[in-house]
Amino acid sequence: MPPRNDDIQHLVNQLAESLRRSVSIDDRSRHYLTSSRHFGDLDDLRMKVLLSRELSPEASEYLFSFVDAADCVGPIEVPANQSLGISRRRCYPVQEDETCVGYLWLIGDATKAEDRLIAQTLPLLTEALTHLTPRTPRQDSEMWISLPQQIIRSRRRTMQQLWSDQTIDLSSQVAVVTSYAPALQLKDAVHAQSLDDFAAQSTLDRRVSRLPAAARGDLAITLLRFPSGQPPQNIRMSQSHDLKDHETLDIAFGHSDWGRLGDIERLVTQATLAAYTAFEWGRFVASWSDTGYFGLLLEATLEDPTRVIPSEVTQLRTTGTGADLIKTASVFSQEAGDISKTSNRLRIHRTTLYYRLARIEELTGYDLKNGDERLALHIGTALIKFLETSLRAFLHSEEN
Repeated sequence: MPPRNDDIQHLVNQLAESLRRSVSIDDRSRHYLTSSRHFGDLDDLRMKVLLSRELSPEASEYLFSFVDAADCVGPIEVPANQSLGISRRRCYPVQEDETCVGYLWLIGDATKAEDRLIAQTLPLLTEALTHLTPRTPRQDSEMWISLPQQIIRSRRRTMQQLWSDQTIDLSSQVAVVTSYAPALQLKDAVHAQSLDDFAAQSTLDRRVSRLPAAARGDLAITLLRFPSGQPPQNIRMSQSHDLKDHETLDIAFGHSDWGRLGDIERLVTQATLAAYTAFEWGRFVASWSDTGYFGLLLEATLEDPTRVIPSEVTQLRTTGTGADLIKTASVFSQEAGDISKTSNRLRIHRTTLYYRLARIEELTGYDLKNGDERLALHIGTALIKFLETSLRAFLHSEEN
C-alpha cells in the first residue's frame, strides 16, 4: 500500500526525537508539508509557517535560492535573514534518481553525528515522498464541493484534517456566506437551496465560484472561492435582484471578509455573526464589517460572556420569569424607554409593563431613567439573547 501523510509524519517525529531538534519537510513543489514538535528551537519563520501552514513567497525564494545554487546537493547551509525572520538553517534535499522529491530542514547548524543520523533517514523519506500520490483535479474538485457539508458538521475537525493531510491549498482565497432562519424549521435541503439561490443571484464578480451550500438546523453555509491573485476587497452582495420569495421568509444572510482557507474558523465566525446581526436588526443581509461594535461584542461573548455582559443584567436570568424580564428589558431599551411603544410591541397592559420594569430595577439595581444604565441593559440583554441561540454551540463545538 502506498505511504500516506501520517507515515511521513511518523518518520519526521522519530527523527526529531532522536535529534532532540525540530524537523520540517517541504514537498517536491516546495510547499510546506509537515513538521515535528519543537524543542525550543523555533524562529519567527517556523512559527509563522506552523500558524499559516504555508511558506511565504519571499521566504521560499530566499531559502530555495541556496538550494538551487547547490544543485540540490546537500547538506546545504542557508544564512540567516533577519528581515524575513529566518535563522541559520540546514537543508537536506530528499532525492530519487537525482530528482528532488522533498526537502528536510533543520534550524541552526548540525554536527557530523546529526548529519549521519539524517542520512540514515533520508532513504525512508525518499520512498515515502516518492509514492505520495498527488491529488487529481477531480479529487481536488470533490474535496472543495464537500467542504461546506464537512464544516457545518464539524468545522474544527475538518480543518484539523485538512492541515494534517494537506488535501487543499490552505492559501486559497475564500469567503463564507451563511443564512440564519431560527423560526422556520426548514428542512436542511430547502434551507441550503435558499442560500444557494441567494449566493447565485448576489455574487456580482464572475471570477468568483460558489460551492454547494449545506444546512443543519437554523444555519446554512456556503463558500465563495477566488481563483488566484488578490480577491476583491469586498464581496459586494447585490440586494437589487428579485428577492420576493426570500423576503416572505423569516431568514437573514451574512458574509465574511475574504481570507485564506487556513483561516476558515475565523471566517465562519464572521459570517455566522453577520447573519445573526442581520436577523436581529431586521435586515436581509449584512457583511462582517456591517456588524460594527455589535459584531465585536458578539465575538467577545463567544470567548467569555462574563467579560462583556454586565453582572447586574445576568441577574435577570436567575428568576422564574427571567425570559419575560429579559425580553421586556430588551424592547424597552430598543424603544428608548417609551412606555407606549414598549407595551404595544410586547402586547401587554401598561400595568404589567410597569411591574416588570420595577422588577428589573430591583434585580439589576439600575435606574431605567439613566441613559447609560439603560444602554448597559440594552447591550446585556442583546448578548444574553444571543447566548440562548444554537449559534454559540455551533461556533464552539467540535461536533455539530
